[in-house]
Amino acid sequence: MYAALRAMDQQQVELILVEAPPTDDAWLGVNDRLRRAAFGSTGIIERFLKS
Repeated sequence: MYAALRAMDQQQVELILVEAPPTDDAWLGVNDRLRRAAFGSTGIIERFLKS
């Protein structure tokens, strides 16, 4: 998953949608990384759809 996200980032895609993973302990690290990656992206979907 991390490699795929990194590849999309390097391709400078405008939007990456990720289904929310489970919230149990085994997924804490994944959820943390996704939260950090999404920081500051509030409203991006609305801006993307208006383009």
